[in-house]
Amino acid sequence: MKSETPMMRQYREIKNEHTEAILFFRLGDFYEMFYDDAVIASKELEITLTSRNVDKDGKPIPMCGIPVHSAKTYLGRLISKGHRVAICDQVEDVRLAKGIVRREVTRVVTPGTVVDDEVLDSKENNFIAGLFEIKNCVGASFLDLSTGEFILSEFSGDEAWSQMQEELSYFRPRELLLPESDQFQLVKRISGGLFPLPLQTTQSDWQFNCNHSQRVLMEHFQVSTLEGFGINGNKAAISAGGALLSYVKQTQKSSLGHIKKVTLSDPVFCLKLDELTIRNLELIRGLDGNKKWTLLSILDFTKTAMGGRLLSNWLLRPSLNPEEIENRLNAVEELGNSPLKMGRLAKVLKSIQDLERLVSRVVLETAHPRDLLGLKNSLKSLPALQKFLKGYRSSLLNAELDSLGDVADFLSRAIADDPPLALNEGGIIQSGFSSKLDELREIVQSGKNFIAALESQERV
Repeated sequence: MKSETPMMRQYREIKNEHTEAILFFRLGDFYEMFYDDAVIASKELEITLTSRNVDKDGKPIPMCGIPVHSAKTYLGRLISKGHRVAICDQVEDVRLAKGIVRREVTRVVTPGTVVDDEVLDSKENNFIAGLFEIKNCVGASFLDLSTGEFILSEFSGDEAWSQMQEELSYFRPRELLLPESDQFQLVKRISGGLFPLPLQTTQSDWQFNCNHSQRVLMEHFQVSTLEGFGINGNKAAISAGGALLSYVKQTQKSSLGHIKKVTLSDPVFCLKLDELTIRNLELIRGLDGNKKWTLLSILDFTKTAMGGRLLSNWLLRPSLNPEEIENRLNAVEELGNSPLKMGRLAKVLKSIQDLERLVSRVVLETAHPRDLLGLKNSLKSLPALQKFLKGYRSSLLNAELDSLGDVADFLSRAIADDPPLALNEGGIIQSGFSSKLDELREIVQSGKNFIAALESQERV
């Protein structure tokens, strides 16, 4: 029997902590997968399955790998097919490591927690939901990690589950977080309709304990009570919300600082649409699942991803508030009366990238240098946008807007005009931003001259 190598022993220890995920195990410039993970990944990604020597029982170890620089593309394909992926990186310098280099899982990516543009539809939210039932009451939490939107819902009485079905039809989560003991009962509750079942993840029942969940929420938002968010005594919703927030923090290894508030869903002023109605009316997708020739495809002339998501949400949950409807109509009328000005406004909007998702990736530390460049260029367009909006009378158009000039100025001074795609390629920081960095660059660029001058200085 052949003894297991230290590297494979390390792999097995990490894999045992993430049995439900495909483990991307960093080896130099590649993420490698082994055993069943390799078999699954090679089939899903259509890459070559090889083998690495033999295991301790003398059997060949199935193996496949992908380059680190193109990992997002492969990650997106696995996530789109409903897989979880645990990303295990080298967390110490290989040159300084004594023995085998230390590795840790830095992020677990699931269909409900993905934030990468390569995977997400720019004009659709990507929600993960938590569900919890207590007595005759059902609560839910919905979080779009890519934008920071966090909403709680709670219903009670005989119509509780039919109302929750409508909530699920609206938010369309790609992943469900459920308490272990109630998983099958809750799935049975929601599987009776046409709502397609997303990936299911379970957490220990104690994570859904109301007191524990309330502490999690209050600590995150740094408040002593949730009443300021309109949440008071909603035990089922609080249980679902705290459990979901804990789960996402655990998988993302992040404090989730971009989630600034939580709101309690109030569908009273919205027209309730069930899954069957949404499908038959072909609001956002046709009966064949295609977006072409839907109501959204005909109406959507939005210039930003944020506007596209807002329009989609308005179609799925039409307002019943007369004042809100009147405000929207007035804004549309005012825009329509000045087509030339509207065209110029559209041009400014087109230059603004998806600020919500850019900021989220920065906070989650998954942003690449060109995300920062996109953030800088988008913020530079805000003063022009603010100038255009001041000319309108509608309160929806002429709203208070922080142009974030200080942030734009900082990014302009800090980020190079043409940064590389990867963080480890260098050349990200603008010359003149840091005198120490400029000095080090000069040393690298004129190394021989520096060494000759140093030798001459040391001889004196």
